[in-house]
Amino acid sequence: TARFAALFKEQLGVSPIQWRDQLRMREARNQLSLGREPIAHIAARLGYNDPLHFSRRFRQLVGLSPRAYRAEQS
Repeated sequence: TARFAALFKEQLGVSPIQWRDQLRMREARNQLSLGREPIAHIAARLGYNDPLHFSRRFRQLVGLSPRAYRAEQS
């Protein structure tokens, strides 16, 4: 596991978890800007069982809450 993580980071410049989170947030931004689906549904589809955890993580990585991001895209 450690060797995989080291090789992954060497090739892509980020850890596997950071890469996964970036991928999830890219998809979250896309879904938030395209529709009016509840944020909790988007969070669940992206693998977050707790919408509050998703919102916190989204804010950490994107800089806005999911709701604020959606409002900005409208």
